[in-house]
Amino acid sequence: MKTKSLFFGLLLAMLAFGPTGFASGKGEILSNKQAIMAEQLNQAEVEKFFANYALIGNWTAFTTEQRKLLSPHLTTITSDHTGLKVYQAPSGYFASLGDWSKEFSTGPDFHVKIVKVTSTQVVARLHGTLSLEEPLQGLNEIPDSLHQWTEIFTLAADGSIERIEVTMNLFK
Repeated sequence: MKTKSLFFGLLLAMLAFGPTGFASGKGEILSNKQAIMAEQLNQAEVEKFFANYALIGNWTAFTTEQRKLLSPHLTTITSDHTGLKVYQAPSGYFASLGDWSKEFSTGPDFHVKIVKVTSTQVVARLHGTLSLEEPLQGLNEIPDSLHQWTEIFTLAADGSIERIEVTMNLFK
C-alpha cells in the first residue's frame, strides 16, 4: 500500500506542477486533469476488484489480492431481503461474502457494468441470474429483469477502497 500511496502522491505532484516542475497557473485545467486521472484510477481499482473474483476458488490468493485494494478502515454495508448489515475492516468484507453465499449464488450469465465514475466513487451494476439457496416468493432463481444489484465503492485519497455499499433490490 505504501508503494501505491507513493505512486498516487507522485502522480498528483506531476499533475500539479507539470513536467517542468513549476505550477502552470492553469488551476482549473489542472483540477479537471486531476479529477479525470482520479476517475480513471478509481475505475481501474474497481475493475481489478471484480477481476480478482476469478481467484475465489483459491481463497488464499483471492484474499491476498483483494487486501491489496482495500483500506484497513474499510466499511462494507449490505442490504437485501434479510436486512441491513454493517461489516468493518477487510476481515468484515470477507465475512460478508460468506453471509452472501448463504443466500445467493450467480449463474454463468453474471457480469458487471460500471455505470458511474467520479473522483471519489465508482458505481457498478451487477447483472445476471441470481440463484437463491432458499426459495423466495416461490422462486429459486431471480432473473436479471427482476433484480437491481448495485455496488457503490468509495475510494480513499490513497486509492484504496474504503467503503462498499451493496444493495440487492430483489423484485424491483
